[in-house]
Amino acid sequence: MLCSVNKAPIPLNYQPLLLVKAALLSRLIQHMILVATQSPAQVMSMATA
Repeated sequence: MLCSVNKAPIPLNYQPLLLVKAALLSRLIQHMILVATQSPAQVMSMATA
C-alpha cells in the first residue's frame, strides 16, 4: 500500500490532503482497535454518549 503511494507522482499541493487522509485513517484504525478490545456494553455506552 505504501509502495503504490510512493510510486504515484503526487503534486505538491495534494500532499497536505494526503497527510490529512492518513491521519484520519490512523485515528479510525485506533478507534476500531479500541472498540474491538472493549466489551459490547462499553461500546454501546460510548456510542450513545
